[in-house]
Amino acid sequence: MEQEAKRSRPIMKRFFVDEQEERFIKQKMDEVGIVNFSQFAREMLIFGEVKKIDFDKLKQLRLEMNRIGVNVNQIAKRVNENGEADSEEVIECLALLNELKELTNTLIKSQLKEGT
Repeated sequence: MEQEAKRSRPIMKRFFVDEQEERFIKQKMDEVGIVNFSQFAREMLIFGEVKKIDFDKLKQLRLEMNRIGVNVNQIAKRVNENGEADSEEVIECLALLNELKELTNTLIKSQLKEGT
């Protein structure tokens, strides 16, 4: 009883499945990388789906964003040292920001495509 008071979700729901349904549920949990049945069931019942996030792609995006950020910072440093920016630096900075936008859009589109 004391442990129930500490739970953020104090209401328990139970249901029965046959062996085939159990295998199917486990297969779906494996596909999305969820090991906790309660979490899986909650997401399926509330949202109707469980989306798997590809963290490798997010890590790659973070690395690309970091690389672009370093380049933008180098341009900013040159501008601060010179007191002005020439057109090449502005064009380079805009190209880097456009590259960042494209990388982000590509990742979002691929995640949406995989989720459907």
